[in-house]
This record gives sequence, structure tokens and C-alpha cells, in this order.
Amino acid sequence: MIDLWDRPFATDSTSQRNEVLGYLASLHFLAPKSYRSNLIMNRSALTLFSLVLSVYLSAQQPLTNQQIWYSPMFSMEYVGGLESMNDGEHYTVLEEENGVSRIDKYAYRTGERVATVLSGEEVVDPGTGDTIAIEGYSFSPDERFVLIETEVDPLYRHSYYAHHYIVDLESRKVQPLSDRKGPKQRLASLSPDGSHAAFVRENDLYSVELSTGK
Repeated sequence: MIDLWDRPFATDSTSQRNEVLGYLASLHFLAPKSYRSNLIMNRSALTLFSLVLSVYLSAQQPLTNQQIWYSPMFSMEYVGGLESMNDGEHYTVLEEENGVSRIDKYAYRTGERVATVLSGEEVVDPGTGDTIAIEGYSFSPDERFVLIETEVDPLYRHSYYAHHYIVDLESRKVQPLSDRKGPKQRLASLSPDGSHAAFVRENDLYSVELSTGK
């Protein structure tokens, strides 16, 4: 007689169910005639038993390192690239259309776009007249200024180099955070009061006053 417990089962529940049904079918052909009649009469009960057993066996499968570390089984789900706004009713997302990047504003309640905060076509280097591609951004606490990242070069894991621009959303004035002829910056951020920006360049720390650009 076939021993159900001495061989490994398939890992998916459908295959396990098929294996159990195959085992039960083998009992049908190997059993005495009177017992076979019993099996036929109780086919529904046997099918139900096989389903319950397959679910139980599936639940007993041990976890492997492959499943834990390399499979999507335990991958978390999240929404990336979303910046919540001060009013608590809207959020912004960096999007691109026809090769032009833009910061769009959406309503939490409806999920619909309500405005474009800043289009890449508006971000023009005042020295060269070149349009700047928006690759990342952050707002000042009062949401008047936007710190733009462009020409991003990955450094290690989450760190990177980039050129940065400050955009005044009231006047639409664009100014580079520092001289574009120099090396790119790292760790650029806006001060809590929104009056200054700081960044690291060649291991030196710099601070820029937004109102003057100095």
C-alpha cells in the first residue's frame, strides 16, 4: 500500500490536493470490492477530506531562508514618492509627461489631480537658460520654496550627489544652490524656518540664505 507520509508533498495546495486524491484513488483500486463500493458512495466525503488535509499540510510547510529573504512572500506594500502638504488635504507627486517632469498636487479625498505646483519647463538655469529636469524635490516648512534635485549621481545605497536649485513659488524665481561649475552637492536640506539651505560639498558644510542666494 502507498504510504502517504513517507514522501514529500508539493508546496502548493493544488498539487497537494491532487496527490491526496491520487492516493485515495489508489485505495479504490487496491481495496476489496465491497470496500470499493463504500468509497464510491462516499466520494463527496473523501473529496472534502482531501481538501481539508491539503490545507492542513500546506499550513505545516516549514519556512525556508529562500522564502524569507529572496521571495516576495513577506514584501511590504507602501506608496512611494508622496509628499503630504500642510493643509492635510492634499499631497504632491513627481510625475513625467512627454519628457517633461512636474510636481502635481492631488486631493486625498478624491485622488484626483487638482493643480500642477511646478512644471519642469519653468525651472530654467538663470545662467545658461537650460531647462532643468526635476529628479527630486522637497518643500520649505511654509511651502513657499522648493528645493530641486537634478543630475543625480548615486554614491552608495541611499546617498548621492546632485545639483540643486531653489524655486520661489510666489515669484517663480529660480536660483542655483551653488555655482554649477563646482562639484555637486550632498545632503542638501532647507532650514526649519525656511530662510536658509545647507549642503555638503567635498566634506565641507555650507549654508545659503534663500533671500539673497549667498
